[in-house]
Amino acid sequence: MTKSMKLKKRSRLKKGIKSTIKKENGSSHKITKYWIQRYDLFSRYDQGIEMDEEGWYSVTPEVIAIKQAQRCRGKVVIDCFSGVGGNTIQFAKVCSSVVAIDIDPVKVELAMNNAMVYGVANRVDFVIGDFIQLAPSLKGDVVFLSPPWGGPMYRDVESYKLEMLQPRDGYSLFQIAQSITPNIIMFLPRNVDLAQVEELAWLSSPPLTLEIEENFVGGRMKAVTAYFSCSAVYLKGPSKTGSAALYARNPHSNGNLRKLQADGGGEATEENGFVDGVILGLDGGATSTVCVCVPFFPFGDCFPEPLPILGRAVAGCTNRNSVGETAARDSLEQVISEALVQSGSDKSDVRGVCLGVSGVNHPSDQEKIENWIRDIVPSHVKVYVQNDAIVALASGTMGKLHGCVLIAGTGCIAYGFDEDGKEARASGGGPILGDWGSGYGIAAQALTAVIRAHDGRGPQTMLTSTILKALGLSSPDELIGWTYADPSWARIAALVPQVVSCAEAGDEISDKILVDAAEDLALSVKAVVQRLGLCGEDGTASFPVVMVGGVLNANQKWDIGKEVSKRINRYFPGAQTIIPKVEPAVGAALLAMNFLSS
Repeated sequence: MTKSMKLKKRSRLKKGIKSTIKKENGSSHKITKYWIQRYDLFSRYDQGIEMDEEGWYSVTPEVIAIKQAQRCRGKVVIDCFSGVGGNTIQFAKVCSSVVAIDIDPVKVELAMNNAMVYGVANRVDFVIGDFIQLAPSLKGDVVFLSPPWGGPMYRDVESYKLEMLQPRDGYSLFQIAQSITPNIIMFLPRNVDLAQVEELAWLSSPPLTLEIEENFVGGRMKAVTAYFSCSAVYLKGPSKTGSAALYARNPHSNGNLRKLQADGGGEATEENGFVDGVILGLDGGATSTVCVCVPFFPFGDCFPEPLPILGRAVAGCTNRNSVGETAARDSLEQVISEALVQSGSDKSDVRGVCLGVSGVNHPSDQEKIENWIRDIVPSHVKVYVQNDAIVALASGTMGKLHGCVLIAGTGCIAYGFDEDGKEARASGGGPILGDWGSGYGIAAQALTAVIRAHDGRGPQTMLTSTILKALGLSSPDELIGWTYADPSWARIAALVPQVVSCAEAGDEISDKILVDAAEDLALSVKAVVQRLGLCGEDGTASFPVVMVGGVLNANQKWDIGKEVSKRINRYFPGAQTIIPKVEPAVGAALLAMNFLSS
């Protein structure tokens, strides 16, 4: 083919492209360049995406929008200048809720159409209005600012100043966003003055954490994204196309930005930040199983408070000793699936799973349940199965295995670790083997007291009328049939409130049952502490005692947890009793992060 033939063919191709653009959009030749890149802007362009002229050069390329969305997964995001919906769509895929605002009704209509193409319109609240005027009434976890840059002419300046942003300068827009939340994402031109961007963090009170990310598509730098937060809580998403250069600055330090990874072709990684993926933490008690899905944070001493919970689900018991293997496996699969659905994640996003479950007392127990989980999640996922006492301890120590935990719910157990990782336990064998401080143990003693009073072997007790009324029975003789019709632990343990109410009303038998239970629980802690030497040689060293379970945290006038704490402190003055701020399932997730990082 001659040179002139090539030129003619190229000319015909350009004319064909322009004709197609005009036919599809009625737009000018200005958008030719962007139309050629249409699949970079919307991968589903051919499925009904609609644009106006400004939308062509203002929409965020899809690969960048995906990355930005991954960093605020599970949060409520306010997209302040949503335009034709490029970012809004990606936020809606992974965030709990999205508010999309634009002052142009045409753009809002286009954004709604495009969100429907991606099947996420029902997860977005579209608002026609001025973000600046609406800001005082807005609430959200993250504000996304992608204000107009002034059209394609922004590329003609050597250094783009924040004053050039529209409809207000960048400083004003940032201050307005701060009135909603300190977690702010700004999408800015690639030639933006980074010194000005850093000023936004330094001038804030208190100073904000700033991370600057260079965004590449097809090997070419397209823009810059600035992530501001009061603490680094964003997730880093993988670099799908091209490369990413990441920088981070501690606002309290001097010196230049620290480059974490420059121009490479692979996924950007951060030394002290957070990476992509989720963790599943499960707490499998004798009654139910809770699963939480949280972002993966490399383990450290500082976590955002509260820890972001992307999804939470509850299912039946996963203790195979209580309900059998089939029911336990079904509950496990159900609770994991529901938590992932709630979080907007799928199994491929999972980095690790940690299940704390009652009834795991031997390596063979762990191996069997680990295999169940491995049948549910992909092969790359790290799986950890622990006794539920260990994850309960982690819930009070934010993932650190040191100290002692006391669980008193349907069952009871004391478990502990010293600083060298040596472990010890006491109780946990069930009421038949002496766990009289458990909910089952307390209620079983109460039922025994009623029967003994009825047949003349023991003193009369208020428990008789109280329990019969609660169960709808007319005679203590009916208790035998009721008890053995379904002798499940949880069903029996549900009578603990009746025992407490009788003790509060002055019933001596009930009071003695609870006093004995408190003493038995304190003795379990004492046994673990002494075996591990947590109290030190002189018995006064400080160590945590995490207290978990409905029996300990019932907050009744007759407070079993308080009575147990008093007894523990008599034995060990340095013991620091802790009521966890997070549930055991979150402790399991923190433990998984610890294991993954180590």
